Amino acid sequence: MNIPPRPKIRRITSDVPEHLLEAFQHTVTEFFANAHGGQTSAQRAAEIRAGDRDRGLDSLLQLVDVAEGGTEQAETVAEFLAGLYNGTDYRFDLTALRALDDDLFEHCLAVLRLDHRPAVEVHGYFPGGQQRWQQIITRWNLDKRPAPEPVPVHGERYQARYVTNQEAPGYRDITLTVPAA
Repeated sequence: MNIPPRPKIRRITSDVPEHLLEAFQHTVTEFFANAHGGQTSAQRAAEIRAGDRDRGLDSLLQLVDVAEGGTEQAETVAEFLAGLYNGTDYRFDLTALRALDDDLFEHCLAVLRLDHRPAVEVHGYFPGGQQRWQQIITRWNLDKRPAPEPVPVHGERYQARYVTNQEAPGYRDITLTVPAA
């Protein structure tokens, strides 16, 4: 007969106001009853995360295959994966996901969930992943695109000058175009 090892036990001491003691004891009893049956919210969340991880890894494999292929949507998927790989150098406009078919869109969402609190960087799930991502980036010329404009820093002062107002008959309809320096 194979007996499973006992889990580690930690002693927890809490000071509980006397008027809350009965409710506290009830809560502790309920917690252990639910925990034994695998029903606590934390346990359910851990199970969901484990399922999300499995689905995310399957989806990541699917998306890499698409990005390395030649389908109509491969470039968008490559841009998405490059953005996860290095969002500073390869910015990805999330509205581009709207152009993907439903299946690829769902794969992207699964990979986003996988990458929400990553154990490893997205390319780290593959042997030679960094080289593989670089090949995808090079294939779609993502490294040849102009560097994104730096995001304005909150609180910093920038100089601007009036360039044009185009045709603005009313103050509500005016369009100002200003270069940021």
